[in-house]
Amino acid sequence: PLLLWLFAQEENVLTASDRIRCLQAIESYLVRRMICRLTTKDYNRLFLELLARTKEAAHGSVPEALVGYLASQTSESRLWPTDLAVRGAVRDLPLYRLLTRGRLRMVLEALEDDLRTKYAERGHVVRGKLTIEHILPQSWQAHWPLPPDAEPLVAAMERDRRLHTLGNLTLVNDKLNPNLSNDAWPSKHAALGAYSTLHLNKDLLATYADSAALAAGTITESWDTTPGAGVWAVSDDTVAPATTITSDNNAPGPGWPISNIVCRIGTIPILSE
Repeated sequence: PLLLWLFAQEENVLTASDRIRCLQAIESYLVRRMICRLTTKDYNRLFLELLARTKEAAHGSVPEALVGYLASQTSESRLWPTDLAVRGAVRDLPLYRLLTRGRLRMVLEALEDDLRTKYAERGHVVRGKLTIEHILPQSWQAHWPLPPDAEPLVAAMERDRRLHTLGNLTLVNDKLNPNLSNDAWPSKHAALGAYSTLHLNKDLLATYADSAALAAGTITESWDTTPGAGVWAVSDDTVAPATTITSDNNAPGPGWPISNIVCRIGTIPILSE
């Protein structure tokens, strides 16, 4: 009902740009909650209330009313996850197992799109065609030995814990995926360099072209938080000042800046904010 109402409004009631702002906020809210694995059980009532709130808003203030209402929710069944919560979920949750392949692919496709600039031949990656590949293989024991100075049991448990997190996943062509399989990093690096045109993989290859730690199989995660617009993020000039994302990672956010959380395997783990 809420989407139908948004699209049914005339330009003098809701402009096209304001409609986009509303859709971005709704998508941000839903994707953040999906990533954090929060319940959907109260969505029916929440969105009916949100519809009523937007109908009551004065002309020109619908986006502010919508964002403000979502950002004001505090119960677990309704809250808008903060940047800190999203970072924690992306870093720690085995999203490969928790999300459907379609939803997980959507997240990776959005990351890929956000890495493309105006100079890219295409602004968007093809949807629903690529497959999800583990960088550290699910069967890593044969070709990804543990570091010689690591305590074997602890290191293996930590590697398995991070195996299905977003930082260990990328997208590849469905014909390339079987060829990568459980190969060691040097072989994967060569194959991705030869055949993949995705920016996700270009970034990976450029960053870890000569990484001895990665080649040896040391998998961790590093974080690069860059200010600016991210995927499904609402910029500061499109929302009410009271609800924009600030430097406070615990503040409810009107955007989902997944591109501001560049999660990737690396050599220096950051395990806390």
